[in-house]
Amino acid sequence: MRNVRIVAALSTVVLAGAALAGAPAALAAGSPAVVAHFGIGRGKTGERLTGIVNPDGALATYQFEYSTSAAGLGNPAGETLVPRVPHKLRAVKAPLKVSVKLKGLTPGTVYYYKLVANNRYGVVASPVLQFKTAGTPPLPAPTDTTDPATLIDRYGATLVGTINPNGGVTTYWFEYGATTNYGYQTRPQTVPAGTAPVTVSLPLVGIQPGMLFHYRLDVSHGTAVTTTLGADVEFGTDPWPRPHSSLHAGVTTRTSARGSVRFRIRGHLGLPLGTPASLGCQGNVVVTYSAQGFRLFRGLVPIAPNCTYRASNRLGRFADGIRVRISLRFRGNTWLAPSHRHRSVTV
Repeated sequence: MRNVRIVAALSTVVLAGAALAGAPAALAAGSPAVVAHFGIGRGKTGERLTGIVNPDGALATYQFEYSTSAAGLGNPAGETLVPRVPHKLRAVKAPLKVSVKLKGLTPGTVYYYKLVANNRYGVVASPVLQFKTAGTPPLPAPTDTTDPATLIDRYGATLVGTINPNGGVTTYWFEYGATTNYGYQTRPQTVPAGTAPVTVSLPLVGIQPGMLFHYRLDVSHGTAVTTTLGADVEFGTDPWPRPHSSLHAGVTTRTSARGSVRFRIRGHLGLPLGTPASLGCQGNVVVTYSAQGFRLFRGLVPIAPNCTYRASNRLGRFADGIRVRISLRFRGNTWLAPSHRHRSVTV
């Protein structure tokens, strides 16, 4: 098989002149020769690609490849082939003009392309060329983030989000409801064109207390066909009256060689049926140690996200048989009412 030959741009004039004169090029049988051109524009979203292919005496086919990046050429995921099925050329030893129309291109965008031809002797491609479509390129889609709700109370909350308009006037709205299917939508609002993030918020009033709500922020440019959907975020309105939790605790003690006693408390907060952990497992437990009518120590222990809590406190020496009273008080939160628990340990 002969080496592949790519005809340089300088050869275009010679080949084209030979074709117009009707004189076939004096080429030995081998791989086809190709030259690509950019043809006459067809508006903002369409162009014409042209070229010359010399089949070199063998049946040949050709295709144009184009992409929005030079790296996309040769990559099936990043390029487009026209015609979709390679077009056949007769077995002649003469340069033949070929062309294709491109449709549906993006305005104001640079495209890269090349002409590829092959026959039984090999495959050849023109150098990569480029053109830019007329018009203004479309704006990138706006982006958004659904932020945690604020000012939550029994009958309302303020929905919050962040928008980057990405250069265009952007419409936004919140979807909300008891599930991720939502079902309710706020009235659309707009933010001006810009490239900096903008925080938006919208109050909800008159909603039911003690309910878990889902919501998300949706955005769209005024002329955009598609909408950017934000991530789902949930919040719960404060119940009324607040249900009571149950406080559980286990206490162990250990006496050091010097006689001081360490108290270890491991417990958890029991949630009423139907209470989401994300809303109920919040707050603090006040731990108070006392003996013989005197307060020995008081500390604050946070509730973990899984509703557990732990405390470790070292107190001074005790006479044998002293009974230490441990008072545990959950201070409550916006969802749950306070609750109490008492334990006694003899040291």
